Amino acid sequence: MAPADRQQRIRLANGVRVRLIEDPAATQSAALLQLAAGSHHEPAAWPGLAHLLEHVLFTGSKGFQESDRLMAWVPAQGGKLNATTLTTSTAWFVGVNPAQLDAALARLVDMLAFPLMAVEAIAQEVAVIDAEYRMLASHTETLTSAALSHAFAQPHPLHRFQVGNQASFGEDNAALQRALRAYHRRFFHAGRLTLWLQGPQPLAEQRALAERWGNLFRPDPALAPPRRILRIPLTASGSAMAGARPPADGMANSSSPRTHCISNAPRLARRTPCTDDVPRLALQPHRAFALHHAAAHLMLYSFIIDDPAVETFSLLQALLQDTAAYSLLATLRAAGLCDDLRLLEPWRSPVQSVLTIEFQLCEPAGESATLRRSLEVLFTRWLVMLQDLPAGGLSHYAALALQRFRQHEPLDQLRARAFSLPPPESKAERLAARWQHLLSQLRPERMTRLEVSPEIIADRREVQGFWLELNAVEWPGVACQQENAGSGGDNPLMNAESGGANPLLNAGPGVAALPVMAFYSGASLPSPSILPSESVALHSVPGSGIPCLLLSPLPDQPLSPRVAAIVTSSLQTVSGDCLHNGGELSFSRRQGIWLLQLRGNSELLPSALNAVIPQLIAPSASAIRTGERLARRARQRLTSDIAVRCLLAQLPGLIRGEGAAEDNGPHLPHLRWSATLYGGDKALSLALARLLSRFPAEVNPEPLIPAARVPGRSLQCPTESRDAAAVVFCPLTESTAACLAAWQLMAVLFEPRFFQQYRVEKNIGYVVSCRFHQVSGVAGLLFALQSPSRSVEELLGYIAEFIMQRAEGIDGLTEEAIRDVSLPLREGLHEAVFNPTAYCLTDWQQRQLALPALTADSFAQLSPISIRKYYRQLAHHPECWWQLSNFPLTP
Repeated sequence: MAPADRQQRIRLANGVRVRLIEDPAATQSAALLQLAAGSHHEPAAWPGLAHLLEHVLFTGSKGFQESDRLMAWVPAQGGKLNATTLTTSTAWFVGVNPAQLDAALARLVDMLAFPLMAVEAIAQEVAVIDAEYRMLASHTETLTSAALSHAFAQPHPLHRFQVGNQASFGEDNAALQRALRAYHRRFFHAGRLTLWLQGPQPLAEQRALAERWGNLFRPDPALAPPRRILRIPLTASGSAMAGARPPADGMANSSSPRTHCISNAPRLARRTPCTDDVPRLALQPHRAFALHHAAAHLMLYSFIIDDPAVETFSLLQALLQDTAAYSLLATLRAAGLCDDLRLLEPWRSPVQSVLTIEFQLCEPAGESATLRRSLEVLFTRWLVMLQDLPAGGLSHYAALALQRFRQHEPLDQLRARAFSLPPPESKAERLAARWQHLLSQLRPERMTRLEVSPEIIADRREVQGFWLELNAVEWPGVACQQENAGSGGDNPLMNAESGGANPLLNAGPGVAALPVMAFYSGASLPSPSILPSESVALHSVPGSGIPCLLLSPLPDQPLSPRVAAIVTSSLQTVSGDCLHNGGELSFSRRQGIWLLQLRGNSELLPSALNAVIPQLIAPSASAIRTGERLARRARQRLTSDIAVRCLLAQLPGLIRGEGAAEDNGPHLPHLRWSATLYGGDKALSLALARLLSRFPAEVNPEPLIPAARVPGRSLQCPTESRDAAAVVFCPLTESTAACLAAWQLMAVLFEPRFFQQYRVEKNIGYVVSCRFHQVSGVAGLLFALQSPSRSVEELLGYIAEFIMQRAEGIDGLTEEAIRDVSLPLREGLHEAVFNPTAYCLTDWQQRQLALPALTADSFAQLSPISIRKYYRQLAHHPECWWQLSNFPLTP
């Protein structure tokens, strides 16, 4: 992320606001156009119109159509694009290689300023949104967001149906086209648009791009020059001369002769648009509700924030998601109340926001009211503690929020700045004042409450166009038995490793005993006192930047979901402590393989690894219980998530047999792990190699002869979604760099055509995806479809048909076409070398494949003959494909 002196705000001649961010270290560039109008601005007669327009604008514009339009062009360049419709704003955004920013911006501006909005395209997108609506009807976050709206006073646009569906749009597509064009004419002018650019380009170059393309939008009416001034000389008697236009009020001026100016278009000062075109939210008297959901145990607390400084939201997020000892989250986990939490902003206007803290509850082990009381008393006490956070602590957590932000790609950074959680970048004094303004509104008397659980029995009602089982409920108050003891002493919950008495849950009615909670106070991780004498053969890769240690089971050595979940829970506290000390520890699944990443300076890495290893050798009872809950929840998501996501989550296990033999022990099984250090000196490498000799698994063993490739097979998976879904994964047919390069090139060729054929022409549904994919040490082409109107058999037939239809296009490839198509792929390899963080993961991913390294020469050596050869290997061996499909969990 660029420092503040490399950011610039300007306003173009037509009124478009521009934010420029120069990031010399970035390997990607991004552009985002934000419209200050959203679902709340659409006509009441057309619910979902703003969402529909977001979709329709992608279908073609005057300057770019068919394969040259943004939706088809960006994936062919290896870039990313998307859009989102919010209540009071809409945004379209794209990320590409820096050399392609100019061409991407040309297409983005053209599709927003000069859309075609053809009737045929509108009909297609109505069907897509209808499929999306059906999919969202069981989406947990959508339903909880709708339920939250019940706490706010009506009438308000928040309570309207906003997604849209076939019923709301009707059958008269010509009328719908007129409504879309009227909405576009009303809102798509420069006064409501903000253009964001970010990338390695100097600010002067970015400004030139902004002026070249941003000035194409219709000017802001508020900045239009005044109309021609009519000067009317008056007679001595005060009457107008013959033929002159009389004053608007019909009265003559009786003062001495002078020149009178008439203008019905006064020039307005520059102003922030849309500050008063959305009514303010207000709380209704009853603010506690319960929602039935078959697959979720949640508690959500919400607050209305007036005149928000949104940079403070990411600061609050850093405090909420702190996992170090004595933090709120660590305390809740140790108490068996909550496994995770997150900060959401379900609604925002220019003058208000709604902040929601969502707690992922442990499965209820007792009476629900007691659990609610225990959670709320801890949370509200923590809010009180925030008032006493010293200036140094505030600066520390602001730095953590900024560090988290800097880890994102430019496109995600722009999204955070434009409509999500921007980083806290104000100077300390101003940030502190804004922070106090936020805290003044995070008070229990301003809080709404929503409990979500399968155990809730409630009435069925329609809210925001979705059917919910939702009731208002009584919410008893709580009292605190003792004050927080500060930052010293032991936390009885943190040390409770058995299923013993919980001082929160066993408190008297309406009373809660509070454990010690504290914010980070500057403690560092202890260094290892004595290093083991033995060592492992640690792989070392020279590099610049902060040293990074990567550890992962070999691709053919899968961790069971249960053990992986226990490892995740065991490392949470160490991860928080590591973050506070300037490092990073994470354990997550990447491309089907569990990866432990440890990043930090030469002093921190040995200390952090020394703290990690005991947690893996002997996980605590609390970590085991938490891990088992996480594993159960992950198994539940295999059926309750969006259907195609359920199938993708099953793919790694299908390929490697993961989870076939569940390990019920608390320790890591004796698997073979790889370990690689990126960067750092020889002393660091030796210290880590010696510490890894105590790692509870075999590290960097002698390579074995690769196992024979397992032929593909099919799997049917139950899902709660009634949509049909199908995933086909076609792995490489040769273990060569040339085959890997050919598969990536075919993915670039196939992706836009697959989307065009099944999302536009056949319009089978909302999910249509074709891409290069790597999973469990296997690379290949991935095809995914989900449809509310087609059968699984039809979807699988479409994928097979598509692959077979590519023969003619492949046969027509020329040397020049291959060079053009492979250019973004070659540039991506080049850029990763100059980004240490990206290079670590790119190199690790390559190592999982057990293939020769992919280089620019691998693409340069591709020829029409070799591409035809590899295509025929793909098309003529369907027995190698892995196929997953779903069936409804209940008839």
